[in-house]
Amino acid sequence: MTMSSLPAHGRISCARCFAGQAEWGRTSIEENGWILENNPMAWGSSDPKILVLGFSKGVRQTGPNLSMPFEEIAFAGMRGRLAECLGSLGLLPADRSFDHLFRASEPDFAFGSLIRCSVSHLPAGSDKPSKSGEIIKALANRRDGTDWAGNCVDAFLRDLPPRLRLVVLMSNEDDYVEACFDRVGRVRPRLRRINEVAYADDRITFVHIAHCSGTSISHQQKWIARAAGRQGDKARLADAAVRLAGFRPAPTEAAHETTCKPTTRPKVTPRPASADTSPSPAPATTPASPSGQPLPAGRIRVPRAKDGSVFHTGLRRAGAFQIGPKGEEVRVDSFDRALDLLARMRKPYWRRPNAEGNWGIVAGNDWVTVEAKPASTL
Repeated sequence: MTMSSLPAHGRISCARCFAGQAEWGRTSIEENGWILENNPMAWGSSDPKILVLGFSKGVRQTGPNLSMPFEEIAFAGMRGRLAECLGSLGLLPADRSFDHLFRASEPDFAFGSLIRCSVSHLPAGSDKPSKSGEIIKALANRRDGTDWAGNCVDAFLRDLPPRLRLVVLMSNEDDYVEACFDRVGRVRPRLRRINEVAYADDRITFVHIAHCSGTSISHQQKWIARAAGRQGDKARLADAAVRLAGFRPAPTEAAHETTCKPTTRPKVTPRPASADTSPSPAPATTPASPSGQPLPAGRIRVPRAKDGSVFHTGLRRAGAFQIGPKGEEVRVDSFDRALDLLARMRKPYWRRPNAEGNWGIVAGNDWVTVEAKPASTL
């Protein structure tokens, strides 16, 4: 069994970007105006269902603030806004506070940053390094020096624990999404784009949300409100990706409570709660027969609509299968991946042509076992 590369709760001993030698909290390096401080950390479960990653660590999580109680360092100054974003996706548990999720005893959530150390940038003509503002976009477009993000992805996202199903990354800025997709794809070669803000392999979905820093409040409020416009559109795409990952919403107002300083935020209407008290992926049903036993070789389980038509390999259109309910459709280029995502939906939806050749959405009524035949005969 492959050992997970996800770090355990606490300080992380890593000097990969520091020529193999670094003293935690003291060593820093500079490359062409970019500064990296060695202070990598991780919070929460080492075998989570959901991993939440910021970009790096801002001024509220570095310097003198490193002497704060460890559980309070993560996302300090923005924790309330992060809870709001995760709550709007229906990911927060109903039986414990948001602050509890940052403890070593937390079973389902893990937190950290894409670059586990702290990154800052010294703009031209300035003598004061910045850890906010345009730094995410600037680093995403950086072409010189050491690939610190690539090193972190290789070290901590290559071999992920078996329970992990969803990785939430803060910042849905286009260049950053593309840069993350590129780097994660290097260590997870089966990675494919789901939509503009999400990508997945055969097991884990990665979805980008609005950044929760104080400089991004306007974007974040539009994202949470699912307002008309760019951020609202990206939020709806994030909703679709989270549903395709198989999570059942279970948010409550109580779950949004934190001990950090309250911020002014728009009211969010929680999504309907399930009886479960923690986010849990819906079980995939495709590999097994109705009895729960493995299917015979050459047989697969597919959804069937009320008209008797089934989802099959011949439904690829313009290079991809279109699945999901109206307004939340995603394009998936792999039949196996599409079938897996359909199995994770509460009710599977896909596009197929009718007798007149017009493509429309149908809903699955049940699942049937069929022979894995060529598209023309399935």
